[in-house]
Amino acid sequence: MILDLLTGMNQNAQSIVMVTHDIQAACRADRLILVKDGTIDGILELGKYAPEQLKARENQIFMFMSGEER
Repeated sequence: MILDLLTGMNQNAQSIVMVTHDIQAACRADRLILVKDGTIDGILELGKYAPEQLKARENQIFMFMSGEER
C-alpha cells in the first residue's frame, strides 16, 4: 500500500527519494542511483513505472546491480 501511495505521488509530479535494498521496491523508481562505498557507482534510467513491467524491470535492475549494464 505504501509503495502504491508513493508511486501515485510521484506520478503526480512529487519527487520521492527512497533508499532500499529491495529490488521490487526499486522497480517502481524512474531512476536508480547505485551508491557503493560512499560514491555514486552507477545510474540507471528506467522511465515511468507500469505494473506489467515488473518482471522486466527486476531483470534490468539485477543486471545493473551485477555490473552488466554499467
